[in-house]
Amino acid sequence: MANRSASEGFGAGQRAERRVSPGMLACKVDCVELADLGPEELKDILEDCVQLEGFVAAKRAEILAAFGTARSHDWRTDPGRQPADRIAENMSPYGADEIAPILDAAPRTAAAELHRSMRACSCLPRTVDALKTGSLSPRRYREVMTKTRDLPVATTLEADREITTWNPNVLPQSFRTRLSRWVGSHDTRTAESKHRDVCRDRAVEFIPDDNGSAQLLAYGPADSLRALFDKLDHAARTGRDTAGREPAGVLDTRTLAQRRFDALVDASVHHDDHRRVEAQDCRLNVTVPVFALLGWNDPGYLEGYGPIPASMARRLAAGAQTWTRLLTDPVTDRIINADPKKYRPNAALRKLVRARDGTCRFPSCNIPAGACDIDHINPFARGGPTTPENLQALCEHHHEAKTKGFINTNRHDRRRRDRKRHRHDDP
Repeated sequence: MANRSASEGFGAGQRAERRVSPGMLACKVDCVELADLGPEELKDILEDCVQLEGFVAAKRAEILAAFGTARSHDWRTDPGRQPADRIAENMSPYGADEIAPILDAAPRTAAAELHRSMRACSCLPRTVDALKTGSLSPRRYREVMTKTRDLPVATTLEADREITTWNPNVLPQSFRTRLSRWVGSHDTRTAESKHRDVCRDRAVEFIPDDNGSAQLLAYGPADSLRALFDKLDHAARTGRDTAGREPAGVLDTRTLAQRRFDALVDASVHHDDHRRVEAQDCRLNVTVPVFALLGWNDPGYLEGYGPIPASMARRLAAGAQTWTRLLTDPVTDRIINADPKKYRPNAALRKLVRARDGTCRFPSCNIPAGACDIDHINPFARGGPTTPENLQALCEHHHEAKTKGFINTNRHDRRRRDRKRHRHDDP
């Protein structure tokens, strides 16, 4: 048996030696009876699955790259620029929206994968081919994509030629170290240039989670975020809020992390002059079923988030200064006194549609319905009535994409029908 070099070892695999067609691999994996196999045979099947995963990932990237090329102009005219910048400038504004439902992803997530695929197939073609043939694992492919994402086109092409000559059987950490060193030695951008990119890409995002929870993600310059964290930490440790007020003399059983969270929330609802933000400064739209107000467990709906527990809906309703009653037919959900033959829905019907939809109805778009247009699913000019069943909230971007024919919301309307059916099926 041949001895392995110091850079090889367990986990390295013998990828360069395996050249079996994907069809044969798929048939082998699908037909085998796992219960009849021993540990060594199961490891062989697992390695086949990894190779299949790489083939599918490579073909998916090639298909997305071909689609992206069809929906954009040539973006490789300047080899000194970063691929991401060139792709973003020349891509159709609706390309990601067309494939997002197919990928079952948010449009921005689909756009990111589309851009990665175009960059991979144009700037790292040998790497994609190595992934497809099984000589490069999916994990190492992702590492190459991540490490080279900020390199100019010319440097990325050079990396592609270099990386695919390396021994595929080295240990993962050896591959990662060599890749990092190569990229570091060929990245001509200065630290100041990279920091300008960070400042340019600064952002705060609201990410819905389960059980009435969410995450607030902030990205940007480290000094600004560190200063914000230190301010929250100081308020939490000293027992004062960010406005300098001391709490009433009660025993505080909150953890330090909980006090930081409360300090953040407290800071967000006060102006710099310590004046509390009033209802006219910001607004939360919450749909609360009448039975939830009576103590039942019917969930409410927070615009821009989704379903919330009945207890949260009641708490928000208790502090509401404005109420809007929507009187609907209990069987059809159609608002009473709305004329289906008029193009523009009346105010009550617009409120009903926005309250029902919560967000833009395009899959995975989280633009609050209050900031959306009211769109006729079946166009009014073609006989589509102005009724709740034929109306939907669409953000300006997706409304324009639908009007121009890039997306067809009828094929994605299943989500609304499913939600309505589940609601009526509940006991």
